[in-house]
Amino acid sequence: MEKNLKYIEKIDTFENESIYIKKCFTAVRSIAANPQLIMDINSSNKTILERNYILSMVYSMGKMDCLQEDIQFIFGSSSYFVGGETNKYISLKENKVKKTCKELHFNINDGRIEVIPDLVLHNSHNPEAVKKGNGQYLALEAKTAKRLGQYYFNRDFFKLNLYLAGLHFQNAVFLVINKSAKTIDKYIAAYVKNNYYCYDHLDIKLRLFIQESNLPEMYALKRDSFIR
Repeated sequence: MEKNLKYIEKIDTFENESIYIKKCFTAVRSIAANPQLIMDINSSNKTILERNYILSMVYSMGKMDCLQEDIQFIFGSSSYFVGGETNKYISLKENKVKKTCKELHFNINDGRIEVIPDLVLHNSHNPEAVKKGNGQYLALEAKTAKRLGQYYFNRDFFKLNLYLAGLHFQNAVFLVINKSAKTIDKYIAAYVKNNYYCYDHLDIKLRLFIQESNLPEMYALKRDSFIR
């Protein structure tokens, strides 16, 4: 089946991945292997509450010593957050970004939109440091419901592009539970067909964690597809 995927390919070795990607994926695998760690999972194990999944990830990642030197893990009240406030304001400059915003029904105020990543790892707000990627480690969007459709996939995929382009994050992750890699590949194909905005180096900085059943797998975007 994987040979038929047009836009994504499975990563078999994590040797070249950043420490933040590795530890994030380790946390996801830990949860998959021990689903009882997730609070309020229903009796059929078919529906996972997204918020509780992310909180479980925060708990798992907070115990990893290699991250604690850089990032302070705090539980907040407004979102799923890590390492500071999660509300992000992104200015819209490119016409393609504005077009995508409009077609995906984002509210635009004073030429910018407000977004809230499901999980963010960072420790710097200095504008110059941010532009260099210093302190902006990882932004993640998650979808855990089996009913995930094209529209809501598009919105989160677009936000991940904005985190990389507008907020200069070093890494981005799209975590999808209860969907197959083949379905996600089709969703990306439709996103591209609609000519929605894509960050220039998305293939290098974005990773997809996909879990249809059992343990999750990590995917990257194929460089010979639509990237660049």
